This record gives sequence, structure tokens and C-alpha cells, in this order.
Amino acid sequence: MNNKEIPDIVLIYPEDCPDKLIEDEIKEFNSSHLNLKVQKVEKDAWMAFEWVVPTAFGVYILKPYFDSFLKEAGKDHYLLLKSGLKKIVEKGKIIKARFE
Repeated sequence: MNNKEIPDIVLIYPEDCPDKLIEDEIKEFNSSHLNLKVQKVEKDAWMAFEWVVPTAFGVYILKPYFDSFLKEAGKDHYLLLKSGLKKIVEKGKIIKARFE
């Protein structure tokens, strides 16, 4: 089998993707003398799994990291909120506002 029969890179686009967009994206590939194949495929519901499955896996793996990060950010935010509210209450004491 000749090496030119097997493409170096295969780019797959939805069938309704504009040709102009595809041409703009493959300009750099064409200048590098690669055997490039562009393929347009019909849309179907299963195409979403290319993104959903790795994303779900990444979220599951990174969940503990983000939980601990958000807890620490919450602690820092609590201190800022507490000091800000304390300043507002102190200003309110100086004004001696009364509600009747």
C-alpha cells in the first residue's frame, strides 16, 4: 500500500459547515505538504458523545479539586464580607440613625 493512499490527517466536519470556513482552516495544512483528507458527515445524535463522555470523565476526576478550591475561596470571601459589613455597621453607629 502506498503512503499517499493513507491520509496523514483526516478532518471531519458536519455536512452543513460552510466550505469557506473549511478552506480557511486547512490553509496552514496545505502549506505543510501533508496528505490531508476533508470529510463531511451527516449530523446525528451520537456525535455529542465525542464531547460528553470525556467532559463527564474530566468533571468526575476534577470534582474533589474544585470542591476544595471553592471551599478555600469561600473562606476568603467570608473574611472580606465580614470586614466589609463591619465597616458599614460602624458607619451606621456614627450616624446614629433611628427608625420610628
